[in-house]
Amino acid sequence: GSGAKAALKSAIASLEAADEKMSQYRMLEQSFKRAMELVGKITGHAQSGYMMPLVLPVQTELMTLLPDAIASGDMQAASQKLEGYFTKLNEYLQMADDYATYLTKRADPAGEPILDKLEKHDHRYAIKPSIDSIRKKLADADKLIAEHKVQDALKLIEEVHKLGLSANMLADMRNNDKPSPADVQKILERPGGAEELDAMIDQLEPDA
Repeated sequence: GSGAKAALKSAIASLEAADEKMSQYRMLEQSFKRAMELVGKITGHAQSGYMMPLVLPVQTELMTLLPDAIASGDMQAASQKLEGYFTKLNEYLQMADDYATYLTKRADPAGEPILDKLEKHDHRYAIKPSIDSIRKKLADADKLIAEHKVQDALKLIEEVHKLGLSANMLADMRNNDKPSPADVQKILERPGGAEELDAMIDQLEPDA
């Protein structure tokens, strides 16, 4: 009687526990698939080469996640680990996009090519501090990119765009070339743009 009843209760309890484990494992499997899809998106990205040093360690750890969860039986711990990987992979996917933007902005005529243009300008002596600053910002951006600090590098390239525009306009005006209304507008739209244009006018020769 009572022994059989206890045994039956215990059997039901362990079946329910096993069932709970199975459903936890199935949820883990679904999340794992989603994580692998994210890995796929990054490895298939145009900038995957740049991202691989970061993605490979995560991919390697992901491959041991399910076997480890089965071996330990701790689905909760595996699930928490997976959350961490998701956060990282989403960051990496964003970084791949940001790096593509960085490359485009750097290659833009207002980006790295402006340095060559300014260095060859007849009035380059008047904008030497800007030329030096642009060269330094490009070098600093290279260092940041090597450390995968893409957002920071992107900010520097945006600064190069601004500095290059102002320096080029100043050098042209020294040459008595009229600035284009579009360029003047771009500077006016920036914080402190009006003051910057005033300062430019002050730097010009009276007959410019």
